Amino acid sequence: MLFLLGEKTVASTENLGEFNCPICDTNKNLVRVIEKNYFTLFFIRILPLGTTADYNQCEGCGHTYSALDADAPLYFETVQSVLAYLLAGYGLSHGIGVSQKIFEAITGKEISATEIQHHIKRINQGSSLFEQLKSSVDKLSWLDKSLIIEAAYLLVYAARPIEYEERLQINLVGNALGVCLEAVNAIVNNLGAMQYKGIQAMEIENHIH
Repeated sequence: MLFLLGEKTVASTENLGEFNCPICDTNKNLVRVIEKNYFTLFFIRILPLGTTADYNQCEGCGHTYSALDADAPLYFETVQSVLAYLLAGYGLSHGIGVSQKIFEAITGKEISATEIQHHIKRINQGSSLFEQLKSSVDKLSWLDKSLIIEAAYLLVYAARPIEYEERLQINLVGNALGVCLEAVNAIVNNLGAMQYKGIQAMEIENHIH
């Protein structure tokens, strides 16, 4: 007898109430989304395997928030950390201005140089970006994760030619967020179709000349 075994992710939602979304700039419902993975037999759910995601998502923009009174989506902080990590790792202290431009291209919001410098200081003091990414995997929506990967790619794209080591950095960010390599490639290809959101290749290096 042939047994069709597999896994299936099922999402349930709970309306947490109305809040003033800083991205939508209007009142929207904040919904708690819980995604659970199930073992299936003949496509029928048999056994829960665990919770894979538990986040609060705005019904309007799709971004995730810590609570009804949050003043910014959760991914803002992570984007800042990713940009700071790459700036610090590549020794690009002169690239803060371009990283501000990337942050605005990704989020639609401005960020000060002081905020970027604060995150660089934390990285230099030993704060682990990848621990932060892994700890936030189940709290971020797919939209948030894809934008974090976009930010990482744009910073590297603005810093140096994209070769094996550079793509490895992007792939590591994606992996820490639980995003498969095929999806990372699709996100990067989509950035190309969007003309890299106005960010220029080698923009950071050209900025010092």
